[in-house]
Amino acid sequence: MSGDRFGVCRRFHAVPAKCSGIQNMAAGQTEVLILAERTDVNVTFGMDKNLKLELERLLSKLGLDITEYFTMAARQAVIEQGIPFKVTMEIPNAETRQAMQDTLDGKGLSRVYSSFGEMMRDIDAGD
Repeated sequence: MSGDRFGVCRRFHAVPAKCSGIQNMAAGQTEVLILAERTDVNVTFGMDKNLKLELERLLSKLGLDITEYFTMAARQAVIEQGIPFKVTMEIPNAETRQAMQDTLDGKGLSRVYSSFGEMMRDIDAGD
């Protein structure tokens, strides 16, 4: 079995049907490695040139290349069923902060409502 053609898909601690196992003598359990033929595809996307160069320098220090990094990120996203790092907009920029303050101050609004019900009645009356 060539490492180029096959990759480990899953590692089980119980032997599923139609699989052979490797006995883990210390734990008294059977570990099974399921091998599947790799079917690589090429993915193309655009990235800022300077960002790519910075990423390549960082990854080189970590012993990785860009393909390995994105494959790791993709695998982790699938495992976690989400983006494998925190994505936030916790700190709004100056324009957004000003718009939020204007709204609180009642500036620039087409109409100020004293309640949600009043707003809904106004919207319904426009129909």
